[in-house]
Amino acid sequence: MMQQLAVLIVEHNALIRLDLAASLASLGWSVLEADSAEEALDLCNSGQHVDVLVTDINLGNGTTGWDIARAFWLRQPLPVIYMSGNADNPLRHVPASAFMAKPCPPPEVIETCLRLHARRNGGEGSVFHF
Repeated sequence: MMQQLAVLIVEHNALIRLDLAASLASLGWSVLEADSAEEALDLCNSGQHVDVLVTDINLGNGTTGWDIARAFWLRQPLPVIYMSGNADNPLRHVPASAFMAKPCPPPEVIETCLRLHARRNGGEGSVFHF
């Protein structure tokens, strides 16, 4: 049986966000969605439990996925999947994170969520590139 996770998707593109959310929810996972950095930070500040954060890097309005990940990490260290059509910047990664180049097929995001979550629970924080 596949592990049930609580995943927050931060993505301003509704089509990408909704497609990924539907794929994760079809597994019985708890899926939270934020279409802006502000909404994601509100969820962070609310203390909402999240097992894995999946965030676009370029969110507009000055706040980036890097910033969102750092805010969550300071409150509750968790695995992060960064998604972008642009180049990666490994120096900005939080521990236990991965970078995925867009477009990110939902099965690959699911596999990465499971892998990062398992690694986190195993204790070692690494950065992965897919």
